[in-house]
Amino acid sequence: IAPDGMSLLGLTNSTVNWFPLTDPARRLRTVRSENTVLAVALSPDGKLLATAEGANGVKLRDVATGKVVEALWPEGDLPARQVAFTPD
Repeated sequence: IAPDGMSLLGLTNSTVNWFPLTDPARRLRTVRSENTVLAVALSPDGKLLATAEGANGVKLRDVATGKVVEALWPEGDLPARQVAFTPD
């Protein structure tokens, strides 16, 4: 559930979709990655989307545009499998 409490994030392969809880058949927004997305997290302010993309690292995306604003790669051979934001 998104921080606004009004929408749900859904993940399918390389696509993240937002669905309003009041009308789950309608899609609010879609963000696509060129890689398979293993996990997703939305920042508390709803402005950034973090995606864990295995060996392709973690991407931070602007929610409004879907564009990558920062990319991070794990050290060693550990693929990125989870992402999370802290409340602050």
